[in-house]
Amino acid sequence: MSDLERQRWLAGMALLAAIPLPITGIATWPFVLPYMLVAGWLLTRPRAVSPLPPWVENLLAPCVLVVVAAAGGLRFGVLRPVAQLAVLVAMIRLPGCASSGRIRKTLIITSIIGMAGVASSTHPSLLAYLLVVLALGVLGVGRVTLLELRKPDQELSRRAAWPTGRLVVGTVALTMLIAAPLFALLPRLRSPFAGSAIGGGGTSGFRNDVTLHDIGTIKVSQQVALTVRFPGADGPPREWLRLEGATLNHYRAGGWVEGRHVERLPLPSGGQAVSLWPVADARGLQRAEITVERPGGNLFLPPGSVSLEPPLAVEVSRTPMGVLRIRRDTPVPFSYAVSFDPLRLRTRPPEASDLEVPGHVRERITPLVEDVVVGSPNSLAAALAIERHLQTEYTYSLHTMASLREDPVVWFLFRGRQGHCEFFASAMAMMLRVAGIPARVQVGFSGGEQQGDGSFVVRDSRAHAWVLAWVAGQWRVFDPTPPEGQPSAAQDGWRTRLPWSLDDLDALWNRWVLTFTLFDQAEILRTVATWAGANIQLISLVLGAAVGLAGLVVGLWRWRPSRRPGPGSGRSRGSDPVVRALEKVLDQARRRGLDVRPSLSPQVFGALAAAAFPAAREPLAWLMVAHERRRYAGGPPPARRDLRRHLALALRAMTAHPLRRAP
Repeated sequence: MSDLERQRWLAGMALLAAIPLPITGIATWPFVLPYMLVAGWLLTRPRAVSPLPPWVENLLAPCVLVVVAAAGGLRFGVLRPVAQLAVLVAMIRLPGCASSGRIRKTLIITSIIGMAGVASSTHPSLLAYLLVVLALGVLGVGRVTLLELRKPDQELSRRAAWPTGRLVVGTVALTMLIAAPLFALLPRLRSPFAGSAIGGGGTSGFRNDVTLHDIGTIKVSQQVALTVRFPGADGPPREWLRLEGATLNHYRAGGWVEGRHVERLPLPSGGQAVSLWPVADARGLQRAEITVERPGGNLFLPPGSVSLEPPLAVEVSRTPMGVLRIRRDTPVPFSYAVSFDPLRLRTRPPEASDLEVPGHVRERITPLVEDVVVGSPNSLAAALAIERHLQTEYTYSLHTMASLREDPVVWFLFRGRQGHCEFFASAMAMMLRVAGIPARVQVGFSGGEQQGDGSFVVRDSRAHAWVLAWVAGQWRVFDPTPPEGQPSAAQDGWRTRLPWSLDDLDALWNRWVLTFTLFDQAEILRTVATWAGANIQLISLVLGAAVGLAGLVVGLWRWRPSRRPGPGSGRSRGSDPVVRALEKVLDQARRRGLDVRPSLSPQVFGALAAAAFPAAREPLAWLMVAHERRRYAGGPPPARRDLRRHLALALRAMTAHPLRRAP
């Protein structure tokens, strides 16, 4: 491989490795664009480029560090500084990358850039990107190998200098078959950019953390999460099905979290009712019976819950915010009952943290809040104005990824202007706090499908986020998400699930790739072991049949009779496409009455056939030349399309015209 070709391959790899960087935000355009321009320039150069002088590179090195630090490249996590630094270093080192002393270093830097881009990507399209990278890698390795294995004076044709398509496809497919079980078995190394915290639940359905960074599709999973019944209530209001799972009031690093140092209060078990909030008059309380169908770490409460009848043999704890927790490995299904007053929300009074706003967020959104609430006579009117502004001026979308370069709420309000329910709830909470109104974010489920027995089925697609605001001396629910993003009965059923095929793919990707944990691995192993223990006889029978079938196939293959060789080919029938074509011509000539002896060489047969069938002279001559090149010169086989065309012309001419006898 020449230096020019090596330079183009390395420049192409550099460009390919840079594709995910600006998309995921792990490296910003001011860093990536110069790097891509240098790689593109090297890719199009007619000659190999010499490296920069060492003193120039040494002079640029401290400048690179200063630029990375000054541009904020050290502010977010670990991957961003590494990616920003690697991009600028690669930009300096790419010129002269084809020289023998630079190839290895260029490959290392390019690999770091590629790994940073892959590690920061959480979209299913990453799989297609990796397949393309793998295919190009196989092509490059195959080409280098073929060129290195050739003889010093041998010139390979353009086709022979590249690996065949079957080799590339087979290698990629085999790699995927090996990688899939390895991914399932190796310990989990979680991406820091996945949607939920380490140890958290899946990204489809309810999550008690709100990170806002590409959480995936939380609205398309149709798995049943809860079953709810309201005994004695005929047609309960929709508000009763707003089931709180967690209340969050601490906004940190672009996400909502619960306080780190909270006192968990154990609740007694045994089916006895436990008071959650004091109530003076028990009259007017409603009762809800809830069955949890999926494993998780939270209990869900209707609005105004005052007492709980915990499930038997299940330990329940409570945070100061009123969130009820259970062990994540609690067997399901299990049931519990709640008494609630739907006319009054029950949660802790406002505190200082309900007005906290990060300084950079307050600075950006204060003018917007002042413009939205101008003229509002009281806090209730201001909250309604903010809710209406978000519902009418912003678009609901599940496919939203907040930029890592800025706060996600600021990004949503001023640049993205679209997002899912957690963006809307977070933005309203921040705007309320800037307006001096205490606010919290609640997450849980909203709504359900009514069944024939009066119960309601709550699916993962009902996961939702809304806002609690302290107005007129009490907590009140606000939902700034536009109507098309709020759970409703119209969103359920197969008719509305059909257009969400890509979203279903996103949900599967998030569940079984991004959030695939050690717990999932243990569960899969336990399931496989249980099934294998119950079906040991079937497994033995299948394995025995497979071994016997494999032995039979190998035996038949070794025993197969050799086929009659073609004229002068010295090979068995079917060993070469040119030989097969000649054998077809030979069979046709015999059927047409030409006396063909087995001892004839292909050249003599070609001359006899051309004399007997003048119309077939040209295609026969082409076949003879192709056979000689293939047989004696070791050349590559001709294109299959050309071979089939000349074979068809020869057979057609021999069939359409009578045999010409020699005088």
